[in-house]
Amino acid sequence: MLCVFVKVLIMFLMSDQVAYNGTCYRGPYDCIRAIYREQGIRGCFHGLNITILRDIIGFAVYMATYEYLYGRWTPEGKKQPSFSAKFMAGGLAGVISWIVNIQLDVVKTRIQERVGIHSRYTGIRDCIVKTYTGEGSLALWKGVGTQCARAFPVNAITLCVYSTVLEKMK
Repeated sequence: MLCVFVKVLIMFLMSDQVAYNGTCYRGPYDCIRAIYREQGIRGCFHGLNITILRDIIGFAVYMATYEYLYGRWTPEGKKQPSFSAKFMAGGLAGVISWIVNIQLDVVKTRIQERVGIHSRYTGIRDCIVKTYTGEGSLALWKGVGTQCARAFPVNAITLCVYSTVLEKMK
């Protein structure tokens, strides 16, 4: 129940994260329709490459960290660690994955902020260079505190429940 509440709260707080072309939308479907009208199907996939790169790296770090901590904190002769150890492993896995991945998320968000002819960037490299030269290296770390504060409870609960349910199903 707490996990659902946290996810709903986060979705509510981030629902108007970026206004496309200076316009606010009534929701994601309204946004997709507007992008499709202006840019076609190609506009709906703007930033897909950086999103895939971010997710591959993020999930690899996330699951590797969780598996490492889970195994490290499992007492010898037991199948799984205590509830609190699973909770901590999930939370730390989420935080570490965002620390490693925040720069790619900043670049992804900036690229997706404007689509097509309104884009400020010609690609991933151009976005990184313009962000770094225009705002400095700290610009690529924007939001890391917020993401980590959100990541710990969400991932702690998610992975703790997941591993507990998986163990019960076996």
